[in-house]
Amino acid sequence: MTKDKVSIHKDHRERMRKKFLDNNIDGFSEVELLEFLLFYTNTRGDTNYTAHKLLNEFSSLNDILSADVFDLKNIDGVGEKSAIYLSFLGSLFSKLRLLSIKRPCLDTPFSLLSYCHSNVKLYESSEIIALILLDAGMNVIHFDLIAKGSLIAVGIDVKTIMRIISRHNAYSVVLLHNHLSGNVFPSRADIEATNRLSETLSPLGTELIDHVIVSGNLCYSIMRNLIYDSSTEKCTPR
Repeated sequence: MTKDKVSIHKDHRERMRKKFLDNNIDGFSEVELLEFLLFYTNTRGDTNYTAHKLLNEFSSLNDILSADVFDLKNIDGVGEKSAIYLSFLGSLFSKLRLLSIKRPCLDTPFSLLSYCHSNVKLYESSEIIALILLDAGMNVIHFDLIAKGSLIAVGIDVKTIMRIISRHNAYSVVLLHNHLSGNVFPSRADIEATNRLSETLSPLGTELIDHVIVSGNLCYSIMRNLIYDSSTEKCTPR
């Protein structure tokens, strides 16, 4: 890198630091927030370019901080050091959020299904696959959006799930996805995915507590054969 380029980046970083000191993070765009974070793992490079590459791949700062180290370091300009740093920050923020509120306990069918419905409602315009990670007391450790798209189209990446479980030291998990069709009941592919994941996790000491489908006001528990209706807040057998 030439002296002129080093000077340009240095001046830009100084302006960004002054902007933060004057106004905290008010007025920072997602690109600028990410760029600022990368200053501390990339001491001289163009972090603006890297920030744009990350946002193009993961869509939002939240998705970036929730991403796996392996996926982050595959982005051009993101080395292992930056990937670990961003992943660590995501885990830290997640832990601080949980510490600041009482962890939801999902030890009943009602608490589990109502929690699933509340969280998937945020994504009612798109199909998603998510993972709820629990401790031994059935308290929520982490909610992880693992894929966007239908279960049939995207499938379940068991390796990704195993990395997430290991990262959060989860005792058990709940698989969760939604149907935009209005039909809350599982397809054959949904049931096969449930059985396959349960058989994979069981020998490793992690229990698949349930696989829940959300559609509209309804949730369906594949492993309990229960329907939860958010409009009446009641669970009934199918």
